[in-house]
Amino acid sequence: MNKKIVRLIKNIIKDNFFPKSKLTKDVIYLLKKNHIHSPIIFDVGAFQGNWIKNYLKIFPKLIGFLFEPYKISYEYLIKRFKSKNRLSIFNIALSSEIGTLDVNINTKPYTNSLLELDPLASDSWENDELKHKEKMKVIVNTLDSFYENISKNINRINLLKLDVQGLEYEVLKGGHNLFDKKLVDIVLIEMLVAPTYKKQSQLSKLFEFFENYEYILYGIYDIEKGSEFGPIQQFDAIFTTKNFI
Repeated sequence: MNKKIVRLIKNIIKDNFFPKSKLTKDVIYLLKKNHIHSPIIFDVGAFQGNWIKNYLKIFPKLIGFLFEPYKISYEYLIKRFKSKNRLSIFNIALSSEIGTLDVNINTKPYTNSLLELDPLASDSWENDELKHKEKMKVIVNTLDSFYENISKNINRINLLKLDVQGLEYEVLKGGHNLFDKKLVDIVLIEMLVAPTYKKQSQLSKLFEFFENYEYILYGIYDIEKGSEFGPIQQFDAIFTTKNFI
């Protein structure tokens, strides 16, 4: 079967039929263990909202902040969650500096990124048609700055989810004050291994960041490989503070 179709089927099953994956179960466990039943969630790279939808089923009183730089996906989120007044949706990107940047629009919208595609991307993700289409301007903020502007309404972030297509380190770096003060309880992060974007986050720098701020690797999940004996292409990970375990 075509690898692209297999991956699509896996994602559909993951998003709709098995929302309580091992990763999700671990997040739920950590939150409930710490008596958090209305978590404050930052969904950075919300895309079409399938991830936050699953958490709404589990935590209907959650407070969510959704960030989506791609205008079409942002407008879809607004329509999809128009009745969810506990969700705030923003058409911005997060990075390490405040300003305006280009978001690279690709043939597959879930691969859109502030980073350009790596020349080896098509080889890394065979049959995924990773091709660039156009660029669009987007407002960029930092995690620290955004949090400071709403800090009168919330006192911490219980769950920070990052699905930012190679920009993970820059987003984390833009939240260094939050991490220094241990105001983020759980980080759920997608980590790219295969060459996909130019200047994508290096695994060593990501692990070094968490180590410097004394966050512990709690688990690795959903390891994706191009073939049974091929190298790892990407995986998800959970990091949390020592006191949260």
